[in-house]
Amino acid sequence: MPPSRFCDVAATLLLLLLALALEVVTGAN
Repeated sequence: MPPSRFCDVAATLLLLLLALALEVVTGAN
């Protein structure tokens, strides 16, 4: 797995985590 691919996967996971956190925060309010 080349480093660039790893960066893409890491960025995608971070975006998903951010979206999940936003959903939890907006749902809590």
